[in-house]
Amino acid sequence: MLPRLGGNGSKIGERPNVNPRVLGKSKTVRVANRITTFCTAYNLGLTGDMPRRALLCSLDARIERPEEREFKSDPVERVLAERGKYIAAALTVVRSRHGAIFSKAVGATASNRIRIGFRS
Repeated sequence: MLPRLGGNGSKIGERPNVNPRVLGKSKTVRVANRITTFCTAYNLGLTGDMPRRALLCSLDARIERPEEREFKSDPVERVLAERGKYIAAALTVVRSRHGAIFSKAVGATASNRIRIGFRS
Protein backbone atom coordinates (compact mmCIF):
# COMPACT_ATOMS: atom_id res chain seq x y z
CA MET A 1 0.00 0.00 0.00
CA LEU A 2 1.30 3.46 -0.91
CA PRO A 3 1.56 6.12 1.82
CA ARG A 4 -1.17 8.76 1.57
CA LEU A 5 -1.47 12.22 3.08
CA GLY A 6 -4.82 13.95 3.25
CA GLY A 7 -8.19 13.80 4.92
CA ASN A 8 -8.77 15.56 8.26
CA GLY A 9 -5.03 15.92 8.89
CA SER A 10 -4.81 18.58 6.19
CA LYS A 11 -7.14 20.89 8.12
CA ILE A 12 -4.56 21.62 10.81
CA GLY A 13 -2.48 23.62 8.33
CA GLU A 14 -5.25 26.14 7.73
CA ARG A 15 -6.27 26.80 11.33
CA PRO A 16 -4.87 30.02 12.88
CA ASN A 17 -4.92 28.39 16.34
CA VAL A 18 -4.77 24.82 17.58
CA ASN A 19 -5.68 23.22 20.91
CA PRO A 20 -3.18 20.44 21.60
CA ARG A 21 -3.40 18.31 24.73
CA VAL A 22 -0.69 18.90 27.33
CA LEU A 23 1.37 15.72 27.65
CA GLY A 24 0.51 13.77 30.79
CA LYS A 25 -2.59 15.84 31.54
CA SER A 26 -6.23 15.97 30.49
CA LYS A 27 -5.90 19.64 29.64
CA THR A 28 -5.63 21.47 26.32
CA VAL A 29 -4.04 24.83 25.63
CA ARG A 30 -4.70 27.29 22.80
CA VAL A 31 -1.60 28.15 20.80
CA ALA A 32 -0.91 29.96 17.52
CA ASN A 33 -0.52 27.56 14.60
CA ARG A 34 3.02 27.71 13.19
CA ILE A 35 3.12 24.20 11.77
CA THR A 36 5.46 23.02 9.05
CA THR A 37 5.37 19.35 8.13
CA PHE A 38 8.07 17.43 6.31
CA CYS A 39 7.50 13.92 4.97
CA THR A 40 9.87 11.43 3.44
CA ALA A 41 8.45 8.46 1.56
CA TYR A 42 8.70 6.46 -1.61
CA ASN A 43 5.72 6.90 -3.97
CA LEU A 44 3.96 9.31 -1.63
CA GLY A 45 0.39 10.12 -2.69
CA LEU A 46 -1.61 13.21 -1.76
CA THR A 47 -5.39 12.99 -1.37
CA GLY A 48 -8.24 15.39 -0.74
CA ASP A 49 -7.13 19.01 -0.82
CA MET A 50 -3.50 18.18 0.08
CA PRO A 51 -2.17 18.53 -3.50
CA ARG A 52 -2.90 22.27 -3.42
CA ARG A 53 -1.39 22.63 0.06
CA ALA A 54 1.84 20.72 -0.54
CA LEU A 55 5.16 21.51 -2.11
CA LEU A 56 6.75 18.35 -3.47
CA CYS A 57 10.50 18.17 -3.75
CA SER A 58 12.67 15.43 -5.16
CA LEU A 59 16.40 15.30 -4.51
CA ASP A 60 18.69 13.03 -6.50
CA ALA A 61 22.46 13.35 -6.03
CA ARG A 62 22.95 10.69 -8.75
CA ILE A 63 25.43 8.77 -6.64
CA GLU A 64 25.01 5.78 -4.37
CA ARG A 65 26.38 7.46 -1.22
CA PRO A 66 25.35 11.16 -1.37
CA GLU A 67 26.62 11.80 2.17
CA GLU A 68 30.18 11.26 0.88
CA ARG A 69 29.84 13.76 -1.98
CA GLU A 70 32.42 16.51 -2.25
CA PHE A 71 31.61 19.95 -3.65
CA LYS A 72 33.88 21.98 -5.91
CA SER A 73 32.96 25.13 -4.00
CA ASP A 74 31.71 26.00 -0.52
CA PRO A 75 27.87 26.16 -0.63
CA VAL A 76 27.73 28.57 2.34
CA GLU A 77 30.13 30.99 0.64
CA ARG A 78 28.07 30.77 -2.54
CA VAL A 79 24.83 31.63 -0.74
CA LEU A 80 26.48 34.54 1.06
CA ALA A 81 27.98 35.83 -2.19
CA GLU A 82 24.64 35.54 -4.04
CA ARG A 83 22.32 36.25 -1.12
CA GLY A 84 20.24 38.69 -3.16
CA LYS A 85 19.17 35.92 -5.53
CA TYR A 86 18.26 33.63 -2.62
CA ILE A 87 16.32 36.36 -0.81
CA ALA A 88 14.47 37.19 -4.05
CA ALA A 89 13.55 33.52 -4.47
CA ALA A 90 12.26 33.31 -0.88
CA LEU A 91 10.25 36.51 -1.29
CA THR A 92 8.77 35.15 -4.53
CA VAL A 93 7.34 32.21 -2.55
CA VAL A 94 5.92 34.60 0.07
CA ARG A 95 4.45 36.86 -2.64
CA SER A 96 2.88 33.86 -4.33
CA ARG A 97 1.22 32.79 -1.08
CA HIS A 98 0.02 36.34 -0.42
CA GLY A 99 -1.40 36.49 -3.95
CA ALA A 100 -3.24 33.22 -3.42
CA ILE A 101 -4.81 34.51 -0.20
CA PHE A 102 -5.79 37.81 -1.86
CA SER A 103 -7.22 35.95 -4.87
CA LYS A 104 -9.46 33.95 -2.58
CA ALA A 105 -10.53 37.08 -0.68
CA VAL A 106 -11.61 38.96 -3.82
CA GLY A 107 -13.13 35.91 -5.48
CA ALA A 108 -10.57 35.59 -8.27
CA THR A 109 -10.89 32.56 -10.51
CA ALA A 110 -8.63 31.24 -13.24
CA SER A 111 -10.74 33.08 -15.83
CA ASN A 112 -10.78 36.51 -14.18
CA ARG A 113 -7.28 36.67 -12.65
CA ILE A 114 -5.92 38.82 -15.50
CA ARG A 115 -8.84 41.25 -15.31
CA ILE A 116 -8.24 41.70 -11.56
CA GLY A 117 -4.54 42.28 -12.20
CA PHE A 118 -2.80 39.04 -11.29
CA ARG A 119 -0.04 37.49 -13.31
CA SER A 120 0.24 33.72 -13.48
